[in-house]
Amino acid sequence: MKQNQNIMIKNYKWTDQQYESHKFAVKEIYKIIDEVFLFLSENIRWALTDHDLFEYINGLLERYELKSNTPPLIAFGLNSSTQNYLPNPSESIIIRRNGWLLINITGKKNDENFSENIYADLNTSIILGNSNTENEKKLFSTVIETRDLCYEFLKEKVNKKLFISPFEINNLAKKNFSKYNLEKYFLGNSISMLGKKLSSQKEFADQLEQLKEGSIINIAPSLYTDTIGVKSNLNVIISDFDTKITNQKEEKIKFIDTST
Repeated sequence: MKQNQNIMIKNYKWTDQQYESHKFAVKEIYKIIDEVFLFLSENIRWALTDHDLFEYINGLLERYELKSNTPPLIAFGLNSSTQNYLPNPSESIIIRRNGWLLINITGKKNDENFSENIYADLNTSIILGNSNTENEKKLFSTVIETRDLCYEFLKEKVNKKLFISPFEINNLAKKNFSKYNLEKYFLGNSISMLGKKLSSQKEFADQLEQLKEGSIINIAPSLYTDTIGVKSNLNVIISDFDTKITNQKEEKIKFIDTST
């Protein structure tokens, strides 16, 4: 992609079946997250490891008729500071009763009769027990603020039929993080494209000239400090010069009481 090239997001439409497949994926992933909460509450006292939870979520994806070419992100404590951390069965760690847990799940409907289904990408941030939460709360609040700024910027551009580049959104995220002296923890990936497959930010930039029906923008500014990773995302449909958020806006950290 040429330097400084801005591409206008032109109106395109999903087919009804593709739109319904994305809504299906969003709904089913939220069911999985609810089951994960219950599973954690019931099993946190039994030396549950991050790999145990990883395997449990993979089983739920299959049960809820979803598939993904990206494994779920299950990162507890210090491991959450590693982007795209993947639990290793031979080096799995115990999820303690107190601490920070980051979960990200992607999936699309597993339908052999229709190959055009669209991905959903959802994450949730959890504090277990009575761990010190002040640092987590401040970082989370900053990520939420940045996420919403990026969305409003995108929405304004689309509504006014203006040119847009993913680099503009990344620069906006970096600028906002810099207000809090956190820019060094921002790795530059705040936007990607979800469609029939998942794409990286680089692939998104390369493909922006060829947006196809069924694509969706995933806004997900993240921070990865030396001790913790924090992220929050929005799945956003762009069509007819408008935007629509398809997942629930995560506004608060989830708490799980592990005292009993």
